[in-house]
Amino acid sequence: MVRVTFDGRRFSLRDDERALDALLRGGADVRFSCRRGVCHACLLRAVDGDPGADAQRGLSPSQRAEGYILPCLARPRTDLSLARLDPSALFVRAELRARQAVTPDIVRLRLETECNLAWRPGQYVNLRHPDGAVRSYSLASLAEEDGYLDLYVRRFDGGRMSPWLCDDLREDDGVELQGPHGRCHYDPAHRDRPLLLLATGSGLGALVGVARDALMQGHRGGIWLYHGVRDASGRFLTNTLRALEAQHEGFHFVPCVSRGSAPDDAAAGRVTDVAFARHTDLGGWAVYLCGLPEMVYDARVLAVEAGVARSDLRTDAFEPVHPAPPDDAARLARLGPQPALWQALREGPGLTEILEDFYTRA
Repeated sequence: MVRVTFDGRRFSLRDDERALDALLRGGADVRFSCRRGVCHACLLRAVDGDPGADAQRGLSPSQRAEGYILPCLARPRTDLSLARLDPSALFVRAELRARQAVTPDIVRLRLETECNLAWRPGQYVNLRHPDGAVRSYSLASLAEEDGYLDLYVRRFDGGRMSPWLCDDLREDDGVELQGPHGRCHYDPAHRDRPLLLLATGSGLGALVGVARDALMQGHRGGIWLYHGVRDASGRFLTNTLRALEAQHEGFHFVPCVSRGSAPDDAAAGRVTDVAFARHTDLGGWAVYLCGLPEMVYDARVLAVEAGVARSDLRTDAFEPVHPAPPDDAARLARLGPQPALWQALREGPGLTEILEDFYTRA
C-alpha cells in the first residue's frame, strides 16, 4: 500500500485514489478548491518519492524544477513525502488602483503589482482572501497597452471572496495574488485561422483581451466573438467592441440574450445555440471558451462535432466552489476520433501498425 507523509503524519492511499483525497480523508490541513488541477490552490512540494506522471501537469518549468506538485492530480507510484511551500515564494502583492461597476453584479478591478509580472489576457491569477481562501480570476488586460491587471469579478451574495473584492476592498489596499496560469490566451499559431470566441457573463472581459491581443499581433483570420447574457442588463464593454468592429474589418461581435426580448443589435437565444447555428462547419478553426462551466463543456462538444481539432480548443471554465462542474470527458470520448486523423490511419489498420512497431521497438 502506498503512503503519503505530510506534516509529520502518514496517510494510506486506497486503490485509484489521488494524494489529495487521502490527505483530506485523514483530516490533513491542506488548502484546495477545484480539485481538478485548475486553480493550483493545493500546490505542495514533493520531498521524496514518485507522485505520478500527472502531478505536475500545467505547472511552469521553474515550478517543476522546484519539485512542486498538485496533489489533486497526483497518483503516487511509491511512498511519497510532501512539504508545504513558502507562501512568499508563490504570492506577490498587488494594490487596487480602481474599481468600476460595469453591470449590476459585475465589477472591474484594476490592480498594480509591486513586481514586474508577465501575462497574456485570457490567463488567470489566484487571489487570496485574508482568511486564506483562494479564488481564480481571468485577466482581461494587455500588458503592452494597459500596464495594469484588469479583472472582471461577479458578485455572489453570501460568498467569501467576491463581496470582499467588489465591496470591501478600497483603493490602494493590498491583495496577494499568484500566477499567471492557464493557456486560454491567444496562440500565434492560430494567426491564419478563423477564431470563434464564446463567453458568458464576466468571461467576456478575458475574451475581449484575447481578441485585442490577436489583433495587436497581426491576426489574419476572421474573429467572431459571441457573448451570452440572461438579459440586456448583463451587457458591458459594448462601446469597446463596436469600436473594434469599426477599426478591424475581420472582427465581428454578436451579443446573445437568452431571456426576454433581445435588443435590435443582439441575437435571441443561448450563446451556444446562436453561435453553432451560424457556424456549422468549423474545420480548421480555433475556438476559445470562457465562462460558466455548463457553457464551456457544451461548447467543447459542439465544436468537436463541427470539426474543430481538440488541440485547437482553448478553454477557461469558471470553477464554482459548490457544486463541482460537470465532467465532459465521457461526452468527448463518445465523439470518436477526428475524421482527418481516422482517415490518415486508414480507419484502424494504420493505428495497429504504429502500435505494433512501438511494442517491437520497446
